[in-house]
Formats: sequence, C-alpha cells, structure tokens
Amino acid sequence: MTDLQRDIDFPSTDFQKGFNEGYLIRQHLPELANELQRALQNSTSDRSQGFTSGVKQYQLETQKSFKPDWRSHENLDDKDMDRANERDRSIDDPEPEL
Repeated sequence: MTDLQRDIDFPSTDFQKGFNEGYLIRQHLPELANELQRALQNSTSDRSQGFTSGVKQYQLETQKSFKPDWRSHENLDDKDMDRANERDRSIDDPEPEL
C-alpha cells in the first residue's frame, strides 16, 4: 500500500478530530460553524480540512432527510399508506353519479 493510498483510506487523527468537531458544532451551533469555516477556508492543516468536511457532511445529511410536505407520505406504514391511497383515489376518481 502506498502512502497516498493509506492517507485516503485512513485519514489522520487531526482530520478525524476536526471532522467530528465540525459535524457537532454545525449540528448544535450552526452560526458558529459557518464563522469558523470562513476563518479556516485558507488553512491547509488536516484539522481545518476535517472541520470543513464535517460541516459539509452534516449539511448533506440534513438536506437528504428533508422532505417537503407533499412527500411526507413516503414514511407512512402500510396501513396509513392504504388510507392515503384510498383518499387519493376518491379525490382523483370520483364515483360516477347514477
């Protein structure tokens, strides 16, 4: 294994610490995380790179988990989904009048 490959597979301890700090600070104090990220943008240390990566990772995860109201039915269980589908059918396909 080359040094480059090892660095890619196993980030340094400083990078890991920075990543965890960035992730947690972004989760609990987003304004502070943004300020620190701006202050560290020109830094090339492993810890600052990890911090930036942790902030970005948290942002990606929260964007993926966000669903608009119109997609909220995707987390329903089967029973609730059947009710939602029945409601949709009654709205989309009204019964013909006799």
